[in-house]
Amino acid sequence: MFQVIECIWTEHDHLVIGVAAGIWIIGSLAFFLALERAQECQQQRRAVWLLIEAIAGGLGVWATHFVAMLAYRGRLPIGYASAPTIISAAIAVAGCWIALMVLGTFSLSRCVVAGMTLTAAVGVVHFTGMAGIQVQANIQYDWTTVGVSAAVAMALFTLAFFAFSRMPRFWHILGAATASIVGVCALHFTGMSATTLIFDPTLPSVEVGSSRAWLIGATAGSTLIVILFTGFATLIDRYLTDLKGFADATLEGIVIMREGRVVEANHRFAEWVGVSVEDLFNLDPDRLMVAEDGCPVSELRESPVEAVLRGQGSNRVFEVGVHEIEYRGRPSKVLAVRDLTHAKAAQRQIEHIARHDSLTGLPNRTLLSERLDHAIACL
Repeated sequence: MFQVIECIWTEHDHLVIGVAAGIWIIGSLAFFLALERAQECQQQRRAVWLLIEAIAGGLGVWATHFVAMLAYRGRLPIGYASAPTIISAAIAVAGCWIALMVLGTFSLSRCVVAGMTLTAAVGVVHFTGMAGIQVQANIQYDWTTVGVSAAVAMALFTLAFFAFSRMPRFWHILGAATASIVGVCALHFTGMSATTLIFDPTLPSVEVGSSRAWLIGATAGSTLIVILFTGFATLIDRYLTDLKGFADATLEGIVIMREGRVVEANHRFAEWVGVSVEDLFNLDPDRLMVAEDGCPVSELRESPVEAVLRGQGSNRVFEVGVHEIEYRGRPSKVLAVRDLTHAKAAQRQIEHIARHDSLTGLPNRTLLSERLDHAIACL
């Protein structure tokens, strides 16, 4: 442990180490936020979110490793070959994706296997990156230290997945991210402390240009853009999908209008009027329904009005209430539509029973009295 701390403190640029840690702090939060979204989605959308999550998580791990490598300030100048660096990024993404595929139902055994898979992926990323360094030295590893760090990282990654599936909401993302952050840092910095560079004058010397700061900025910036985009996309997708699901869950039809045209509608209303939701956009509701009072359906009224479908010979009766709202930052109208068809049919049946004999179906005294009163009033 003291060897690891000494390696970080004396042989690394502390500011760049902070940048590397910040990448994975944000990356791990986005990783588990996207994992939560994937678990909420239907099966056909889950695979897409798992792939997005693997890309964000893999690039986050890789960027953390690469920026931390750039933070190394040893006695010998070090350069980096492009091919192994790019390959290590692909390995990180593939490893995250395989771990997510293994994870499945979050049972303890699957969490362990997923933790082992992610540990192996991060380890391969580290040593692939190390294989790509250009230095006038031979590289030796303390494999005992490396093995201990791998065991610790595997336990932490397993804990991260298990905590994600067991801890209360909100805390499960924070707890899982914390464990994964410690796991990645432990694996990388323990691996660095277990590395020894032995100067070899027979090897070609390495000239390091002034591009290190540019590399750090480009790597951190581009990776953070991907990670932040993933996080924002997760939140926006949840907001829009859940809002749409909430609108479709109601028993009423809902139509949002702007400047006399439909800009949003739920599936309930589309089903009632016999038009797909996509075809409702930009339509005038008066082409679909006729209000009982003869005014436009979307006109503001003090109380709801009854309406029927236009020109379809349908016996469906609706009640339409209209009020103004702000939707997407602009004044709009919302039509809340209730289907009164069954209620009207029940009302007619009750009125028929009240005015006709239940056995013969003939008019009774109540109907006779009402018609007499009506005839006398007309005289």
